[in-house]
Amino acid sequence: MREHCELFARPAAQAVCDLAYGLASAVMPAEERFPVGRRLNFEALCCPVARRSRDGRERDLFLHAADHADPGAPLEREQIYRDWLSAQLTACATLESMQLEEFKFVSQVRKGQTGQAGDRSKARLTRPRALLQGTLTISDPHAFHGMLRRGVGRHRAFGYGMLLLRPV
Repeated sequence: MREHCELFARPAAQAVCDLAYGLASAVMPAEERFPVGRRLNFEALCCPVARRSRDGRERDLFLHAADHADPGAPLEREQIYRDWLSAQLTACATLESMQLEEFKFVSQVRKGQTGQAGDRSKARLTRPRALLQGTLTISDPHAFHGMLRRGVGRHRAFGYGMLLLRPV
């Protein structure tokens, strides 16, 4: 990262990074640090979406569930997101508790396919952004370590899905 910054960063960016002093970063903890039965508090910023079967477009998981629910059936966004996160973690951890701390729809711009003229179209998308907090218990250290490296859910390239961990 330091070499990349020295070669390609603009001077204004280099001015705020003291490259001679070093870049601070945390090392990913070893798999052994996550034994079976270890309880951890977590926080995750997620984009809980589901794909519609007829056209493959993504939609907020709560709205997707509402489309498929019985008329008049009570639906809670927090419970739907809790079930979704539990399914995401099922191979590596048990979700003990989860709260929906913050929710909003965010607008994002995504570049589309390259046209014949070589230009790329832009599409404005609206996606759900949910801040989830809770407690989990590790059931498979190897799978848990892999999930931490990968993240949960979709749109991880846009900054969603990373679990921040704290001791209980």
